[in-house]
Amino acid sequence: MGSVGNEKEFALEGNFELTNPYPDLLANKNNYLKSVASGSNKHDGVCDTYKTVEEPVLCRVFSSFECEPDNHQSKSISSIDRYFLGAFDSPLSQPRIEDSFQNCPTTTFTDEKDILGLDVQTTTEDHRHYRDAWIPSARTRMAFVNSSSMTERELFTMPGLSSGNQVIVTANKGTYNKLTNVEMVCGHILTIDNVTEDEHGLRELIRDESYQAAVNLTGRLLTKLGQGVGKSGIPSRHTELSIQLWFTRLALLVKLGELKTADLEASAWWDCDRPDLYYQFYPEVYKDRHGTMVPFQMRLLLAVLPGHCGRHSEALQRLCLILATSKKILENLSRGYSEDGSQLERSANEHLKSLKLWTARHKRILIAIVNIAVEMQDFLLALEVMNKLLKNEESKKAKRVLYSVLGRIYLRLGDVQEADKSFQLARAVNTVAKNLDFDHNVNTALMAIADNNYRDAYKLFERASLIDPSSIMVMNNCAVCLVFMEHTKEAIRLLVGTIVNNPYRALQDTLVLNLCSLFELESSYDWEKKLDLFRLVGKFKGDTITTSSLKLT
Repeated sequence: MGSVGNEKEFALEGNFELTNPYPDLLANKNNYLKSVASGSNKHDGVCDTYKTVEEPVLCRVFSSFECEPDNHQSKSISSIDRYFLGAFDSPLSQPRIEDSFQNCPTTTFTDEKDILGLDVQTTTEDHRHYRDAWIPSARTRMAFVNSSSMTERELFTMPGLSSGNQVIVTANKGTYNKLTNVEMVCGHILTIDNVTEDEHGLRELIRDESYQAAVNLTGRLLTKLGQGVGKSGIPSRHTELSIQLWFTRLALLVKLGELKTADLEASAWWDCDRPDLYYQFYPEVYKDRHGTMVPFQMRLLLAVLPGHCGRHSEALQRLCLILATSKKILENLSRGYSEDGSQLERSANEHLKSLKLWTARHKRILIAIVNIAVEMQDFLLALEVMNKLLKNEESKKAKRVLYSVLGRIYLRLGDVQEADKSFQLARAVNTVAKNLDFDHNVNTALMAIADNNYRDAYKLFERASLIDPSSIMVMNNCAVCLVFMEHTKEAIRLLVGTIVNNPYRALQDTLVLNLCSLFELESSYDWEKKLDLFRLVGKFKGDTITTSSLKLT
């Protein structure tokens, strides 16, 4: 970023984070809890990718979104997961840029949306076989025929909790405890003791954004299923419910930043190919049903989790394995076969739906690869995959998004000319009038920032805010521009007003961090203001804001 006044005075400038208009095409840390299994059954892995918003991040090319409170409607454990899918690909240590895509209503149990937000609807459970589809390895297929020839360790996935239900303590909880003496927390905070110990209680905790309590509840429920503390390495029976609980738990742990715990507990799952994770392993329960019990989104989460822990090469390798299977499924479908290559009778309409679903999932994997490549700073790989996505994309809406993301990658590279070309191509495929084009104004503002022209950037973000007054990303970026124009008080007023107008949506890590940094710049009496802000966080956001953003230590 550019300099403003005295350089030393802005030693905190790294704390002022622009919010990316096109955050992760996949979800990001703060969003896993918004779409774990995406909403449509446990396998809706490709939903809501391009549609999300308000997940501030400066270094990320893509990002995620915040759901409005009234959108948090779930009717089954499967719907819970979709409410948290943001954690897959977000770098936890880097600043964020918010997404400009708008919130989308939650998907129903029978819907699945591709990464462009296009509906891929399935209307009855008769269609679930292509959602559950996966190609098992030769060794696993042999186990279905003759399991007696394999050892328990080869047959069974044997997960277990790494710690007691109440052992995991987030930074948030510690800070809440320290501040109870000053009566920091306002409003009713839902705890594990206030809900029933079942899926309904878990949904309540997640809707209330009491993620720490939700993690502890998943621990209790998994313990009842024989997969608690000390059970790792011991065979246990898997069901759709137990796998959904694990998916939910891992997503919550990533959301809360408990990466070491998530990584340890996830180690028993990859590569999700043990025989006991397939329906055909339990013929007495599922009869003639075939396919994997593992949600597609869970598979993606397990693949990208090493990337969150700094092992990007391992994450990339896992994603390539998933991509190879997805490619094989698409090849089978294109030849008229079923997903696993068998010749099952199927209607043309059902075959087409399966093809659309797996095409969308294939894109989803490619986007995850782009995210990891950007994290590794392997921009050549990121650009190669983005160009492949653009080449195979027919939707103008999708191309507009992809061109904008491509421009953001070029900006990361410092190639302003190529970034400008990409933004112009994004504009060319948009039919909206130029003065009403939200994305065009945001893209042009980013170009102005790249040129250290914060005054013009502010005007462009302001214009975008008139087009979409609900965009928190734009308001946050306006405030950042004001800071670099040396209008700190105006920036504070803007951010405070944004939070007051829409606390549920505006209370996000980046905006809170920016505001607390501004409080420090404005006055030495910043503690009281931070306490007031923390009071709002306690009232409206539960565990979703990390206390490091409040700068209370």
